[in-house]
Amino acid sequence: MNGATFGYDYLGNKLWELSAADAAKNLPFTAKYEYNESSQVIKTYNALGQQAVVGVIGIADGVTLLAGDCHLGAVPAGIIGVWL
Repeated sequence: MNGATFGYDYLGNKLWELSAADAAKNLPFTAKYEYNESSQVIKTYNALGQQAVVGVIGIADGVTLLAGDCHLGAVPAGIIGVWL
């Protein structure tokens, strides 16, 4: 994202991101993330504060695929995410 800003916790987990477009709309974030004790994303929120269904469904080649990844753009076949 061009002009985006990000916030991280002390472990390096991305807590939030804010695009320039959403900042111009005075939104607090574009996406927000919550993690479990293993630093796996357990909750994500969009700019409207809607929570996405998130669950670790598989790990391949060191990449963790999340059920909620569909809101991020390209989605691997078989991955489904739903905004609540």
